[in-house]
Amino acid sequence: MALRNTLVYSATILPLDLARALGLALLINRKLRGMAIFRTVFLLPVICSTVAVALLWGLMLDPYVGLINFVLRLLNLPAQGWFTDARQALPLIILMSLWKGVGYDAALFLAGLQGVSPELYEVATIDGATRWRQFRHITLPLLTPTTFFVITNALITSIQVFEYTWILTKGGPQNATTTMVFYIYQQGFQRLRMGHASAIAYVLFVVLAIIMIVHWRLQRRWVHYT
Repeated sequence: MALRNTLVYSATILPLDLARALGLALLINRKLRGMAIFRTVFLLPVICSTVAVALLWGLMLDPYVGLINFVLRLLNLPAQGWFTDARQALPLIILMSLWKGVGYDAALFLAGLQGVSPELYEVATIDGATRWRQFRHITLPLLTPTTFFVITNALITSIQVFEYTWILTKGGPQNATTTMVFYIYQQGFQRLRMGHASAIAYVLFVVLAIIMIVHWRLQRRWVHYT
């Protein structure tokens, strides 16, 4: 269950994180009035404490006194269990993780976008290339080193997810949010089964090592360094 939850979490958050971060970077990579303030707002969740973010979400989504259920009741809609519902808990943790890291990966992509020479777009425009073709044949290829780094960081971070599970759900309900790292903590420090916890840690290391080796080898096919 722990391995399945971890893989589901990683496989879900990775494409969503890439799409969200790149889309936001394209949005804020414009010379408009007040854009600096706009960029700062999106970076605020990154500098917030993970514990504080988890507690805030936990309060808002409390099934009894939470703000979200209060609004739902005002609208005559059924209240939800949120983190106490086995079907909703893991998707909510994924959503919270995406919100927490919304600015970090976008800042990386923004740096990559600002490193692309404007002359390339000017030449492409003169040749009659549409915005989509410029994005596909100029922006994406030149962003591949940044994309590779973002994917690497997201893979490592997602496989090691622990704080949200520990603070909000303690692995529940019905083990729906038990991840590999939380399972190691549970076995080693709560049940004092250090041998079992060490074995699971080795399994996690092997899984992560295999994923990163495959990821590193595949980057030769699609990452373009200039």
